[in-house]
Amino acid sequence: MLDRMLEQFGLTPDNGVMVIGVDELAECQTPPFPPTIPAIVLFTNEGNDAVLSSLKGLLLANYPVDHQIDVLSEGVVRPCVLAKVDGQEHIQAIHVPASGERNSSEMFQNIVARLRAPDGCPWDREQTHQSLKIFLLEEAYEMLDALDDGDMQAVKEELGDVMLQIYLHAQIATETGEFSLGDVFDTISRKMVRRHPHVFGAVEVNGDVGQVLNNWQEIKAKEREENGKNGHKGTLDGVSTQLPALMVAQQYQRRAELNGFQWESKEQILAKILEEIGEIAAVEAEDGDGLAEEFGDLLFALVNLITWYGLEAEFALRDANKKFLQRFSKMERLLAGRETTLRRLTAKEQILLWEQVKTS
Repeated sequence: MLDRMLEQFGLTPDNGVMVIGVDELAECQTPPFPPTIPAIVLFTNEGNDAVLSSLKGLLLANYPVDHQIDVLSEGVVRPCVLAKVDGQEHIQAIHVPASGERNSSEMFQNIVARLRAPDGCPWDREQTHQSLKIFLLEEAYEMLDALDDGDMQAVKEELGDVMLQIYLHAQIATETGEFSLGDVFDTISRKMVRRHPHVFGAVEVNGDVGQVLNNWQEIKAKEREENGKNGHKGTLDGVSTQLPALMVAQQYQRRAELNGFQWESKEQILAKILEEIGEIAAVEAEDGDGLAEEFGDLLFALVNLITWYGLEAEFALRDANKKFLQRFSKMERLLAGRETTLRRLTAKEQILLWEQVKTS
């Protein structure tokens, strides 16, 4: 039967075909086969709309909506677009051709390895873990910009740029015998399963995010103990100091809160903010020594209040920066049309112009 089906789809076993039942696929979150090989999905019962909707959602994780497939129904094969297959007929099997030029993880890994090969790209070949650090940081921030703009085309591109950095680091490590990309996948997969016992185990959290975070910290503490690192690893030690200062402050505060060190009310935080403002005024009156420290304390207290409200301090400031950029740029454009500049305006005129831009 399978040989006949392969023949109808124009395939041979030499093609490296993946054959899988639709019921088995239904238990997966993503296709358990790469898009670089053809696959046949077998139907034991009629392919109704519910089954096909689930199947399409699964396949669309790796294939584009316009991917051409072949549907075997009542002994006849007909071509179809993945997004448009429906359950109005008795489906025996679906052939999902390889995606061709659509890159899979394996294909991209091969591209990166080729770039690093002796006859590859001179620039890529000379890169090291250290030299690539700045590019990983830049790509991550460009990804944030794309997300802020809501530009999904840009998000797709920036995700690829971030992924390039990950694969380059893994390729360099493979060449030096440190670890492989497979080791990276294995390590993060084990970690995610281990730290989500409420998903992959028998732990119950009943939708309580706080319980999830507490479990996460307890599991991390147990991991440190098992790895022999518990003696010199404190609650705050795992926060990277390479992060922007606002993010570091918020991470410190969140971790401290998980350990019971927190304000009892936002009113207490507001009082602390007012206290820090008073200390700034006092220090300034004494010739300004220690002003930087007092401003730091004020910023830390402000982050505390932001954290209390469940917001992200870094993103709040990014949004404020973006808003200021837009308004200031608009003022300059207006003044350019009037053939003047901000420097030529009085303080009162500048304020009036700012208010005009804000309300326009």
